[in-house]
Amino acid sequence: TKAFSGSGWEADLSGGVRRAIFNEHLSTTLELVDEVYDLEKVTMALDSKLNVSAIGPQVGIAGSYALANKLALKAGAKVGLLFGTAQTDATWEAGWWDYNPETSEWILDEDYAGDSQHEPTDAIRITTYDLSAALAYQITEQWSVEAGYYASIWKGVPSPYFFDYNELWYNAEPVSGINGEKPAWEQPEARDVIVRGLTLGV
Repeated sequence: TKAFSGSGWEADLSGGVRRAIFNEHLSTTLELVDEVYDLEKVTMALDSKLNVSAIGPQVGIAGSYALANKLALKAGAKVGLLFGTAQTDATWEAGWWDYNPETSEWILDEDYAGDSQHEPTDAIRITTYDLSAALAYQITEQWSVEAGYYASIWKGVPSPYFFDYNELWYNAEPVSGINGEKPAWEQPEARDVIVRGLTLGV
């Protein structure tokens, strides 16, 4: 850090390293039942996990300006550029089921069931912005209370993979996409994630 000061104001420049580790989990299941004719159903399930690890440089500036005897305005901004990897562990399962009226149970047809595994590791780059502003009231020489606003903006956050299954379920086997030649795993574009709100502190 490097500090600067003047009449009624102070400012700090900073430089350092930021590390981010987080994960996401996308899970969804679809079940379609034909209760009128054949007493059949088809099930499709997606379980997609994403583990992200990134590190990189970060620079920032923070300062305060005296508005009155015990009242000060504080503000700060930080910018980071993180490089790392996103590891995916995803599974897609699909199958036809037949209903057995004698036992009142659904039985999986092994000839029309299957699953697909997807475990890539992708290189990523995330840009982060942290912005803050607050009013501080000095209670004693060492203590003050603050109320303000904070926002954290993350650009380029990777999205979980999903299985592209665009077959009409009543015309195609649920495993046709799994065993087909068309690549079925797709990843949406990277997203911008924004977290913001009011802050209170001592």
